[in-house]
Amino acid sequence: NIISGKPDWHPLAQVSNKMGRVAGSNAAGNKMIFSGSLGTVLVKIFDFEIGYTGLTESSANKLGIPAKTVFVKAMSRAGYYPGKQPVYLNLVIDIRGGKVIGAQAVSKDGGAWRINTIAAAIQAGMRAEDLFFTDLGYSPPFGPVWDPIIIAADIAMK
Repeated sequence: NIISGKPDWHPLAQVSNKMGRVAGSNAAGNKMIFSGSLGTVLVKIFDFEIGYTGLTESSANKLGIPAKTVFVKAMSRAGYYPGKQPVYLNLVIDIRGGKVIGAQAVSKDGGAWRINTIAAAIQAGMRAEDLFFTDLGYSPPFGPVWDPIIIAADIAMK
């Protein structure tokens, strides 16, 4: 697990493929190290995009990581733009330094890419403040000026 540094079970296609690449590279004499996984999962159930990455507040606390969760309900696109849907987003923060350590999202529109964005932020070691200042693109068909990720990061900084 990239966050805890401890062995974890992530039976996922992307992890298996990366491990295969590492094994093949090492077998060919090129040293490669697998840095770990966040266990990022995305599923679609009916019209809902559901995903998570990293740790939940509960799993963080069990690992001895003091954490808090920020919950946000915000729209997936500009308020006046057709097709907008609510995004329900949990952002999990390590309260010792504000590092982003997990997220969960549910939405009929844009939940998946938000989880992938947060997964990249976690792997980059971003804090809530760094995530808040991330320059996410704005255009009404793709997201609101205040994206749910930015709103959650803003609240987490408080």
